[in-house]
Order: sequence, then structure tokens, then C-alpha cells
Amino acid sequence: METEEIKLAKYINELSTSHSKFIMLGKEIEEANNKDKYVIDSLAFAVINRSIQFTNAYVTLARANNYIAAIPFIRMQLDNALRFSSIIHVTDANDFFFYFMDGKPVNQYKSHDGDKLSDSYLATKMDVISPGVFRL
Repeated sequence: METEEIKLAKYINELSTSHSKFIMLGKEIEEANNKDKYVIDSLAFAVINRSIQFTNAYVTLARANNYIAAIPFIRMQLDNALRFSSIIHVTDANDFFFYFMDGKPVNQYKSHDGDKLSDSYLATKMDVISPGVFRL
């Protein structure tokens, strides 16, 4: 049986190479739909970039055993996922994108159900797709 330290070291090492998966995802987005570009692609690329940066920061701090400073990056990564997932809960993705890019609060925008896109609403929706969001 592996010790917890060895498991953690393996997980951190796996995270340290995850940027290649994000880069592949970006390439898949570029190639999708006969290489047609959509407004929402810009949001996807921003999320990918932020995800890479958050992951790199977490790995750097975790390897230095500075978990107090590393832990907030887990929450920021979750926030990143929540904001990006909000796009599937709106009627007009382009309108939402421009609203978001204008710096307006996501939690005031309404979903296609008429509910505000609060963190609670988005986390509840995400937990259905990816159980465990509320354990973070």
C-alpha cells in the first residue's frame, strides 16, 4: 500500500504535466466546426489559459509544501469551471459572453430557466454532471 505522501507526490506530478491536455483541448476547439471561429471560443481560450496558470501555481506551491498558499488555487479553479459552465445554462451564449467581457457580474445574469447564475446555482448544476463539487 502506498503512503499518502507517495500518492500526493504522484498526483502533483500528474498535475504538473496536465498543461499538455489543456493545449490539446485548445487545438480541438480551433479545429472544430471546419475551423470556424465563434465568440465563445475566446472565453474557452481564456479559461484554458487561466486553468494552466492556476495549475502551475498550485503545483509550485505544493512542491514547496506551502499548502496554505496553494489551497486557494483549488477554489479559483472551481470558480473558473463554474464561470465556464454557465454558458450551457443561458439562452444566448454570445450575449452572455459580451455581458461577461464587459465586467458585469455573472451572478446577475439569468439562466434559460430564469434563475440567476449564482455560484450556488452553478455549483448545484455542476454537481449533477460532476458529483463532488460541494466537497471542495
